Amino acid sequence: MTMVYSTKLTLVMLAFRSSVMLTSGAGIPEVVTNLGDTDTEVFTREGEDAILPCGLGSSVNLKDEVFDWKKKQQEVFFYEKGKHYNNGKRGQDPQFGGRVGLLPGGLQAGNASVVLSSVTQADGGVYSCFFPRWGLTRWIRLTVGV
Repeated sequence: MTMVYSTKLTLVMLAFRSSVMLTSGAGIPEVVTNLGDTDTEVFTREGEDAILPCGLGSSVNLKDEVFDWKKKQQEVFFYEKGKHYNNGKRGQDPQFGGRVGLLPGGLQAGNASVVLSSVTQADGGVYSCFFPRWGLTRWIRLTVGV
């Protein structure tokens, strides 16, 4: 089980089988509990940023891969060999426009996690991170407190 306690993002480290502390000055914790290889729950508070963790579980460079983040049928973040919603790709659900991005340097380390900024109650729910080439889906539940 992985527990990550965090607040606004200043240091980003993700682990899928160990505990990590993310530091910040906001004082409002974000807790990530890894329930297994594909089930993760993230707790944060409204107005904070949340890391939605995802990866292949190895250090495979993902720069030339394709992965798709969704919340039910809503397009959250789509990445295809360098193109994504923040640099010209179209199709992102308006709810997530301008609020979702990759972690700096993450792709080279096999990390497809995204940061969802200024989280709202409407952002709560189950997200999927799908790697079509690998036929792998990770499931992440985001719970937003007030």
